[in-house]
Amino acid sequence: MRLRISRGGALLLAILAIVLLPLLFVFRPTPHPASASPPTAAAGNPVVAAAPGRVDVEGGTRHLALQLDGVVSEVAPFDEGAVLPAGAVLLRLDDRQSYAEQQAAALDVQRLQLGVDLLQGQLRLAEQQLSRLQPLVAQQAEPADVLRQAEAQSRQLAGDLAQARIALEAGRLHQKMLAMQQAQHQLLAPEAGRVLRIDVHPGESVSRGTPVVWFAPAAPLIVHAELDERLLARVHVGMPAEVETEYGSGHVVQAQLARIAAHVGPARLPADGEAVTDDNRVVDCTLELRDADFLLGQRVIVRFLSGT
Repeated sequence: MRLRISRGGALLLAILAIVLLPLLFVFRPTPHPASASPPTAAAGNPVVAAAPGRVDVEGGTRHLALQLDGVVSEVAPFDEGAVLPAGAVLLRLDDRQSYAEQQAAALDVQRLQLGVDLLQGQLRLAEQQLSRLQPLVAQQAEPADVLRQAEAQSRQLAGDLAQARIALEAGRLHQKMLAMQQAQHQLLAPEAGRVLRIDVHPGESVSRGTPVVWFAPAAPLIVHAELDERLLARVHVGMPAEVETEYGSGHVVQAQLARIAAHVGPARLPADGEAVTDDNRVVDCTLELRDADFLLGQRVIVRFLSGT
């Protein structure tokens, strides 16, 4: 059964559509605006710049090396995180040969010292003999040849004594050199600090100048941030900042911008997931942390805040 609509009914439906269609748009519910993302800083201190950074220690870490080739005989035990005093022995090389050379040098110095003492005694007797002969020869109680022989003997002994003293001094210098080499068989802490890593074990051979100990001085932790040079005008020394780990743990540490480098250099840390290229030019900014709840070498994100 078909529904038939008269011409008058169709006209009425068309008029109703024209009237009601605008009302549908008027009474359509207005969508709610998207909620704003939570700010990363306090409302009074908006972020003016951000940069990747790395946790370091004031003064920087050091890679310590020995000054001699040798075989490691001992590695000093240490507790991780414990602060060692300046001069603490970190490791030793096998020094048995050096010790034997020192002993031989000490004996040689003793021998040379005995030679000097002997010549000094002989010269003293020759000078006494010369003093006795001079008035006798003047009185013609002794022949002049005897006096000339005594004078020649005295001069000879004085020359031998001078050479012996030079040899003794050379022996002492050699002994000091061996003592210095003996001291170089051990690696000492240059200042109070912590040993982060020792890369050798007893029995291993090491070469002179090869870093074997990673050392950090007992100093406060800092952050080196690599700020894009285009943002340099937005920051200044003394301004506050926030520091958070690179993976976004949510733990934010307050910091303060302490130093700004006086030069521009290449970037070493990636920013916003971008690869590091030679075209990335950054300024190193050093920040002081108010809380040392970071690991040395940890990568962080630094957000510079407006304010004093």
